[in-house]
Amino acid sequence: AKIVERDENGRPTRFMGTHSDITERKLAEDEIKNFKKAMDASSDAIGMATADGEHYYQNSRFDELFGDVGTDPPSTLYVDENVGREVFSTILSGDEWIGEVAMYGRDKSVLDILLRAYPVKKDGRVTAVVGVHTNITELKKAEEELKKMDRLKSVGTLAGGIAHDFNNILSGVFGNISIARI
Repeated sequence: AKIVERDENGRPTRFMGTHSDITERKLAEDEIKNFKKAMDASSDAIGMATADGEHYYQNSRFDELFGDVGTDPPSTLYVDENVGREVFSTILSGDEWIGEVAMYGRDKSVLDILLRAYPVKKDGRVTAVVGVHTNITELKKAEEELKKMDRLKSVGTLAGGIAHDFNNILSGVFGNISIARI
């Protein structure tokens, strides 16, 4: 704010003002911008919620994968709401939760997710929760295809072995028939 004092003729005689050094604020704003860029560049979906479970942050990948999850993620995001409640209660108790879980995608399709969820603590108290979600749906499908291929390979090996054994039996039978003819 600036104040100009003037003499009786209206000419400025003195200026007064204040200023604030905002260097630290600008540096903090830059850090936040860089942090947001890093979060948005992640291939993982990252979401944050308050200790009350109210969802308040999601990176762009989270938005692509899940969309808006509302204020109660356990009931809107998890296929099994009880698992969602377990995840949140584990984190709120101060522990991390890591595992595979079924979640609804933006289009309400069921996704296989590797979830790594952590508490954010301040002075020993949980103040927020962070979830890092890796979509492993395609990986799980590929694993299933590999299992099918392995089973087919096993069946092929078994069929080849049976055919070989049957061929050995037939050789004996044909050999005996040839001897019987003679």
